[in-house]
Amino acid sequence: MKKNVIIIALVILVIIVGITVAFVIKSMNDIKEVTATIENDIEEQENNEEPMQEENQEENETEGQEEVEQNETTENDTANQNTENNQEQVTGKEEQESSQEEQKQAQNDDEIALELAKDEWGLDENSYKFIIENKDGYTYHISVRDLSGNAICWYTVDIATGAVQ
Repeated sequence: MKKNVIIIALVILVIIVGITVAFVIKSMNDIKEVTATIENDIEEQENNEEPMQEENQEENETEGQEEVEQNETTENDTANQNTENNQEQVTGKEEQESSQEEQKQAQNDDEIALELAKDEWGLDENSYKFIIENKDGYTYHISVRDLSGNAICWYTVDIATGAVQ
């Protein structure tokens, strides 16, 4: 009788070990699938960002060329002006630097608004695009779009208060 109990206990133990091993293997396969999905999402996002980066690079090159041309024109004008006009030119450079600082601040504000929307979204942000559709002062209207471009959700973000609706 004792042998039968021991045999039954061993059979139950083997079944439990088998079930545990099956769950571990299934979990590992699920992790591999999730990892593959994440890698695909990252790859798709990188592919979507490459054209944007090329466009930004082209815009920056164009802006740089315009700035060089403007500086050359300014230098030629300055050579022909008297001391009073030279003082006005210094003011122009200061305004230009101020404008560049404002552009950098606007880019930082855009990034802040997008981050607030992503935090509110809460899901895997790599599978979605966050686009600033409109901005009015400190209020940004941001759409969440799937990878095919369909709007899924809209957020109104106030970067002054950090409120997201």
